[in-house]
Amino acid sequence: MSRATRPAAGFRRALGHGWLNDPLGLLLLPFLGWLAVTGLVLFVQLQLGGGLWMPLLAAHTYAGLVVLPLAAAKGLAGARSGLRRLRQPGRRGLGPGQALTGAALVLGLALLLGSGLLMVANVPDAGWLKTVHAWSALLTAVPVAAHLVRYLRRSHRVTRQVMARAEPGTAAAGVGPAATSASRRGVLALGAVALGGWALLRGGRTVLESRQAAGPNDFPVTLTAAGPDQPDPGSWRMRVTGDVATPLEVGLEELRAGPVERHRYSLDCVLGWSATRTWGGVPMQELLDRAGAGQELLSVVVRSTTGYEVALQPATVRDRRTLVAWEVDGVDLTAEHGFPARVMAPDVIGEYCVKWIDSLTVVTA
Repeated sequence: MSRATRPAAGFRRALGHGWLNDPLGLLLLPFLGWLAVTGLVLFVQLQLGGGLWMPLLAAHTYAGLVVLPLAAAKGLAGARSGLRRLRQPGRRGLGPGQALTGAALVLGLALLLGSGLLMVANVPDAGWLKTVHAWSALLTAVPVAAHLVRYLRRSHRVTRQVMARAEPGTAAAGVGPAATSASRRGVLALGAVALGGWALLRGGRTVLESRQAAGPNDFPVTLTAAGPDQPDPGSWRMRVTGDVATPLEVGLEELRAGPVERHRYSLDCVLGWSATRTWGGVPMQELLDRAGAGQELLSVVVRSTTGYEVALQPATVRDRRTLVAWEVDGVDLTAEHGFPARVMAPDVIGEYCVKWIDSLTVVTA
């Protein structure tokens, strides 16, 4: 075997013999606990109708990105180890309870991490993903707890074997130089997995954020659903439709004809960055008033030219700081930041600040 193939072969042996199983489980445990606690707090905040605490949301998101490669490696290590044990003479297969727990754990984690990753990527019409994310968290909690109990019981048994090995004249089965060597290899392989996870996380941020522009537009450009768009300002039109007396359609010149209102607050991204700027535009409520929208407002659905859309709540819409904005710190937004017009609103996550507005649809029922 060449030197180039030895590390890969060693890693495969570590997976096959289960040397990574226990270290990966120990490393995953605090991250899963953190995800459970922060997810529960964020869920309660949403149910109470309050604003989400952005640092907590960012910490929840990054923990999920770290868990993603670790969970994949843990699943692969467990599967390879289980297959190896089944091939040994005299070994019985998994019992019905253990098989069901394992299947529920794999399915729950796949749904949980997959839906979370899609929400970070801002896929279109993603409201259903939040429901999937919440229910998959509940589905995963029970098998994770059962898996942890089984792991603690096995750890207790191994500890007793080690203590017996330490007593003069006794020997514990499976504990000795070979096991010590396996542990060292497992730690080294775990380090390689952690390094790969860190590289994946850094690479993911590079994909999600483009280079920053100079001047007031020097905050990160996070990709949105369906990719970026650059509508022609000369032909761009924005419609105000739905439950209104007179549907409205305006172009950029009409939008900028009136007085500009400017408000200073932060744009907070779920990826963890925040940019405090002075945003300029026209209050969304003024456009709704021009179209004859009533006071009995359920939501306003903001749609982008890319097809991405979100629903803004009445309290956000009626706040005069919520703008259909085209400038930042006195200069025009760049096309990457949503020019000709985007939503800017205080105390909401960046995913609600829709770029390249196509329409505002008023919903009252």
